[in-house]
Amino acid sequence: FACFATSYTGTSIDMSFYIAFHQVSQVDAVKQFGLKLIFAILLFDVVGGVCQKNGSKKGFVMTIYTMIGGSTLLVPLYLWSPWIFMLHQYFQTVFSGMSPLSNAIDTRWFDQRLTAKFLSMKNIVQYIVGIAVNPAYGALFNAHATGYFGRMAPYGLQYAATCLQVFLLMGPLWRIPGGLPEVLDRIDKERSDKASAAASSETKGESEKKED
Repeated sequence: FACFATSYTGTSIDMSFYIAFHQVSQVDAVKQFGLKLIFAILLFDVVGGVCQKNGSKKGFVMTIYTMIGGSTLLVPLYLWSPWIFMLHQYFQTVFSGMSPLSNAIDTRWFDQRLTAKFLSMKNIVQYIVGIAVNPAYGALFNAHATGYFGRMAPYGLQYAATCLQVFLLMGPLWRIPGGLPEVLDRIDKERSDKASAAASSETKGESEKKED
């Protein structure tokens, strides 16, 4: 949770970075960033579709590694061109549907008696991390920086948090008994059971119509 909160908080400097280092007016930046919302809405079902087609386990792995791969390739080139910066911004909208999958995972780690406590703890952790990390990003971001590392320092923190999050997801949380793979399999089973129940109900309804 802390890694996710740290990485997500880093997006708060995106527009300031774009304006400061690519000499874009605030009005143009707002217009270009505003279009991301439309793309995010249009692409909201992509992650869910990938998981349904390939299974939640494989779909989750594909999504995570595609996200980190895109960041690894494009983030270091942010200063090279505004086109590359915005390409990555819009590339991230492909994963706008990650939140429902994340929520589905979070609500299936424990039984219903502990889920509410677990989600409350998650929110508290993210809130505390936000309090600490927001000033950190503010301190690292310098609109008057001239060197590459001085300008990219906030994204260094964000990328480090993302890499640590991927390591924890694909490492300890993947290998522990009752870990992430079992949770994802449970999601697939629930989806399959619902589909079977819906198909059975539809078949029963058609049979009753024929009898009538």
